[in-house]
Amino acid sequence: MEDLTSRLAFRGCVQFRGLIPQEDVPDFLRSGDVFVIPSVVDASGDRDGLPNVVIEALSCRLPVVASNVCAIPEVIRDGETGFLVPQGDPSALAEAVLKTVRDRTKALEMAENGRQLVWRQFDLKESCGRMLRLFKEHSVGRPTFHADRTTHLG
Repeated sequence: MEDLTSRLAFRGCVQFRGLIPQEDVPDFLRSGDVFVIPSVVDASGDRDGLPNVVIEALSCRLPVVASNVCAIPEVIRDGETGFLVPQGDPSALAEAVLKTVRDRTKALEMAENGRQLVWRQFDLKESCGRMLRLFKEHSVGRPTFHADRTTHLG
């Protein structure tokens, strides 16, 4: 990839950073202009579900361009929280990246929409609240659990 980057005269535009320590990931993501994840479903059917890095990029207000595969469209809504492209279509991928770079107002709007979506769907307090409501809703007629009455088995 580095050789190809040099041959195509992108050396100053693309960085190969290697492993980034986890504590540095948010600042690293925020330093970018666009996050691109061209995921594919391989011939054996192996695929990503919803890559955590997509959620991380959105939470850092980074515009995202991603393949329209697996669970990615659950958070990348084309034109709203990012751009989706068909897998294996480099022309569509390049065009979406160019749109993101050329229309910064739209890119920043999508990035903010993405951040809001992540906070609504993936915030731990909100997620636990939804889970608790589901448990309560589906436990109608069952005895209420009281932690102070729990019997410990030896």
